[in-house]
Amino acid sequence: MRTILLSLSILLFLFLTSCDSNVIYKDHQGVKRLQWKSDETKVFNVPIDDTETSYQLIVAIRHHSNIGFKDLDVNLITELPSGKASQERYTINLLDDNERPLGEIALDITDREQVVVESFKFEEKGNYKFSISHGQEGKTVPGIMEVGLVIRKAK
Repeated sequence: MRTILLSLSILLFLFLTSCDSNVIYKDHQGVKRLQWKSDETKVFNVPIDDTETSYQLIVAIRHHSNIGFKDLDVNLITELPSGKASQERYTINLLDDNERPLGEIALDITDREQVVVESFKFEEKGNYKFSISHGQEGKTVPGIMEVGLVIRKAK
């Protein structure tokens, strides 16, 4: 019964959040056994044909609500169609100051989306590659279920 309720909650959440017409890309990739390993890079290939519009780059983390740590450091590598690449490190806030999960909560699962770049313009048309890995100390980060990338038109 609990599995059915959890599945229904996740489906309802996905339905309610998937209706944003400003989102041009959204994908999530699973993490094996709730253990995000340091060598487990999530790669997102994004076709781009608009170099005029500004976009928000958003890192999405689905995690167990009792994650046990407040912040998660991630590395984001952006590779342009020409092969030029840049890397940035961001801190994703998972818990507030009172250690309550930030984001959308369904039972014991939290979906956290955090804007890491407020206004991003694509320099070239073509296929971009975004790679996300964790930057935490240690080889694994427990409690992470999925890692995602969302690209939305800037407001």
